[in-house]
Amino acid sequence: MIVSFEHNFIFIKTHKTAGTSMEIALGTHAGEKDIITPLAVADELVRLEMYPDSLPRNFSTIARREEEYRAAVMRRDTAAMKQLRKGAFDYIVYNHASAKRARKKIDALMWDSAFKFTIERHPYEKAVSLAWMRRGKYSSTDFAYALDKTIETGKFRNYQLYTVNGVLAVDFIIRYEQLADDVKRVEEKLQGIEILSRLPVTKGASRSDRRPAAELLTVAQKLAIQKVCAEEFALMGYAE
Repeated sequence: MIVSFEHNFIFIKTHKTAGTSMEIALGTHAGEKDIITPLAVADELVRLEMYPDSLPRNFSTIARREEEYRAAVMRRDTAAMKQLRKGAFDYIVYNHASAKRARKKIDALMWDSAFKFTIERHPYEKAVSLAWMRRGKYSSTDFAYALDKTIETGKFRNYQLYTVNGVLAVDFIIRYEQLADDVKRVEEKLQGIEILSRLPVTKGASRSDRRPAAELLTVAQKLAIQKVCAEEFALMGYAE
């Protein structure tokens, strides 16, 4: 999540939608008091290499712990980074914090006035992308097995992140399928701050089969995904 008091926007990060790339790009515009949340260790090091002045800040109530974390990132001390992320912070908001949490934790005037946006993607593609990334977690090189296990978890569902009690809580949803055009619309809304040209490519290397997800999924898998993400299909008008 990125909360920019300086530019009056809130970015709510969703799963498997280029959210990490968006966070890295938006962080380059963050002011001293803006909130930048920590990324996964590998992505944090990518951000350090690209934009060393955009490290996480103001995401915790414990300033000393934040300083320790930034120092660990600067040293590229991955062990310390992982250790600090395990319960060391009293998070205000975190990487995949929901709109509900942000509304509770952020000043009400800021929440009401800020331009709030997120990114969504076809649920089939999210499920397949997550399965490729999680193959190692299931100790298997069998993609079909990883895909079944991923669908069972439902962790590619994003609807609960950008809604509050089932009501849409953002002003704009970028469609992953038309990312460049929609990011340009966000740039215009935010009065021309540069985003698109600063988007890095992260996490894409884990997926070796680039066929459309619909070609890889069985009928049963599609039905299971449709059940998990029913609200997303309806909201975004995705084809089943």
